Amino acid sequence: MAYASGVKVEKDVANVELVLSPGAVVNGSIVDKNGQAVAGAKVSYLSGNLVFTAVTGSDGTYTIVVPKDKKYTVLAVDPAKPDSEPAELARYLSIGNLGKYQVDSLEAPFGAEPAAAGGSGKGRSSSNMPEITALTVDVTEGTPVLTLNAWGRSTVDFSALPGTTLITGGSVTVNRACEIALTSQTDKFPFGLSTTQELVEGVNNLDIISYLGVLDAGQDGVSLKKLKEVFGAAVDFYATLTDNNGRTAYVTLGLILP
Repeated sequence: MAYASGVKVEKDVANVELVLSPGAVVNGSIVDKNGQAVAGAKVSYLSGNLVFTAVTGSDGTYTIVVPKDKKYTVLAVDPAKPDSEPAELARYLSIGNLGKYQVDSLEAPFGAEPAAAGGSGKGRSSSNMPEITALTVDVTEGTPVLTLNAWGRSTVDFSALPGTTLITGGSVTVNRACEIALTSQTDKFPFGLSTTQELVEGVNNLDIISYLGVLDAGQDGVSLKKLKEVFGAAVDFYATLTDNNGRTAYVTLGLILP
């Protein structure tokens, strides 16, 4: 298999560096909560900025070829609602250096049968899971660009803002009461930064200062310059949402720094 590693554009001509890499053939299946096969579901394996897709057959199985020695987030889209947001089925799925892998069946939060016209379908709606429906970040100057829940990943792009800009707070809106656990990439900061906060249904203030303030002591916020010094030009934070019924959802929040 091959994928573009670097692209340079000179005088309207794109020079693409194509990296050839032996792929791992992954076989798996998607089932609903009753163990019934889900046919026609688009399955995606994500690792960094790499995305690989397949579609399940009539028996719910799929085959996908991905680069070896990586960890993947696995997403699937309800075949009855092809324009809906994908559901996250697995995180940190490790694919090593073998040629073939058989992945255990993954349970999807939607049914095996498509929804009838005007009906809600037989599967569990994604609204049964805790979800972030809105996010804001308060800064002292400029406006960051937010992309929410794009393929299970949200981003906050600060790249157009001055490094002196301070993050002073923020808010998160959730569809049900839950606990949010937030952890940074451990390879970007020793042991990672972690915190938990109880959220009520609706809008909640995020205690960003107590979470990130340790990086910029004495400030009324944390500067983008300091974040870049610690984490580099980009860093991921992993949010785990757990409601009172024990249902858990995951969101990756990426920061792009100036």
